[in-house]
Amino acid sequence: MVRAVPVILVCDDDPDDQVLIKEAFLEAGIQADFRFTNDGMELIDYLENCIGSREYPCPKIVLLDLNMPRMNGKQALKWIKSHSEFRAIPVVIYTTSNEKNDVSQCYRLGANTFMTKCAKFEELVVRANTFGKYWIDVAKLP
Repeated sequence: MVRAVPVILVCDDDPDDQVLIKEAFLEAGIQADFRFTNDGMELIDYLENCIGSREYPCPKIVLLDLNMPRMNGKQALKWIKSHSEFRAIPVVIYTTSNEKNDVSQCYRLGANTFMTKCAKFEELVVRANTFGKYWIDVAKLP
């Protein structure tokens, strides 16, 4: 049986981080269809267009940065979890913040996981491998 490649929607305003995330997953041997948005407003626009669309396939997972212009990650997370058609999509926070307040606030808003960004690419590859093993191989996603 051929397993479908999951769509991972990455919302991060740093193009370098977008490239590093995709490259780390490739290096870790994790197959995914990466889609990118640059802020919470683009994320919402993507999600609103994904239902029944081939151009915007609905994500199985959202990887969300917190610090972005226009609409930050917490605002986007709150929006996702307040809409019944998107609420079940796992949201993984991936940010530079390590503040306890950010961690607890994101979990209160409905985040499924909170990870701090890695300083080295090699560390990111290890995280991508662990992420893929859990979210793609183990977890049953809607």
